[in-house]
Amino acid sequence: MSGKNNVISLLRQLLTTSEEYDSRALGMVLSKKQFSTVLQKERHRSDRLKAPFSLVVIPADIKAPQQLQKLARFVQDHMRIIDEFGWYDEKNLAILMFDTPFEGARIALKRLSLLDNAPQELLRSAIHVYPDASETIYTNQANKRQRERLNMELSAQVIVSERQGPSGTIEVVTQDISSQGAFLVTNTPLAEGTEVVLDIDLPLDSLNKLHGSTAKLHANGRIVRTSDDGMAVAFTEECEVPPIDELLGS
Repeated sequence: MSGKNNVISLLRQLLTTSEEYDSRALGMVLSKKQFSTVLQKERHRSDRLKAPFSLVVIPADIKAPQQLQKLARFVQDHMRIIDEFGWYDEKNLAILMFDTPFEGARIALKRLSLLDNAPQELLRSAIHVYPDASETIYTNQANKRQRERLNMELSAQVIVSERQGPSGTIEVVTQDISSQGAFLVTNTPLAEGTEVVLDIDLPLDSLNKLHGSTAKLHANGRIVRTSDDGMAVAFTEECEVPPIDELLGS
């Protein structure tokens, strides 16, 4: 299995435990990509039929895997069979309620919240109705992905492009990273405009407890800013990231 995967998607997985990464632990919860596809299809259907739908966004910024599983399973056990349930973004799950105006979604959410052992996250949920909240539902979701930056300390090597003259390698540590670039901590920053190749060590043991196992993420970039703490590199093309199954050898 080969191909490319979004760098920010892979690094998010490295922040989670193997239980959190394994979607089977949450049952039939749609991934962000799957849920986004369903949401786009429902938008077109709603526009054609002039029928509203509701999106119930449930906070799910939960670190304990067991608590996250409890929330997901509770919603799955009590939601309508015709609705869809999945990841809306990195910190929120959502229920897509077909042909449901605000009042119907409000009643359904209240009913869930009053059930025995209902997760507290349901009390902090928000309801958005299409088409009235179309900008909130769609535009904000896209902007969150574009702005996302992860604070991660990963070992990396910066290789100066041969086109810049004699090549050399600098050992650095990432301070943060996004799909557009990264900030690298180093005492010997390169000059702005320097073209580089960045190799980032990915600790696979964070995914499946393969102790000491690593893989590398490769990216071409250009130094766009320097400071006393290090330098910022902007990626000039998509990072080469093998699919996660290939990294794990499954």
